[in-house]
Parts: sequence; C-alpha cells; structure tokens
Amino acid sequence: MDHAGAGTTAACLRAGVPSIPMPAHTDQLFWASRLARLGAGTAPVPAAKATGAQVTAAIKEATERLDLRKGAQRIADAMAAEDGTALLRAGLRSLVG
Repeated sequence: MDHAGAGTTAACLRAGVPSIPMPAHTDQLFWASRLARLGAGTAPVPAAKATGAQVTAAIKEATERLDLRKGAQRIADAMAAEDGTALLRAGLRSLVG
C-alpha cells in the first residue's frame, strides 16, 4: 500500500509489484488513478474513507490478480530499460559545445 505521491508511485512501479494506492490529498488521487489505468495497481482506496473491509479486499485483489502482477512487471521492465537522463545529458552537452 502506498499514499500514491509521485515518489512512492515511482518506487512501486520500479519494484514491479501491484500497488494499493490510498491517496489522501493533492496530486495523490491523480497518481493513484494512473496506477489503476496502467494496470499496475488496484482502484484507489481513499485514505480518509477506507474501511478494514476495503483494505482487505484491495490486498486480496493485488495479491491474486495475475493481470495486475503482469502490468506492474511490464512497467518495471520498461523503466529499467529507460535511460532517464539521456535527454538531459544531450541538452547539457549542446550548451557546453
């Protein structure tokens, strides 16, 4: 489970395991919804309204759904293969000459 902030969402995606996003405020609902749309997490469980039954159901869903495991691993593999700073380095080189 994660609060679905940008940093925790990225960490969950890098880990390659399904997430159970529990957004509380600001951008967290956006990232929580994005996890679900990517197929790498359950539907968001808003922290302020979460019940024990909802959390239990989300844990069961995240651990039992093969499509969520595959989706999370697909995203992790794509992130591992990406050179996230390549564009920045190229831009800096062009400035330096």
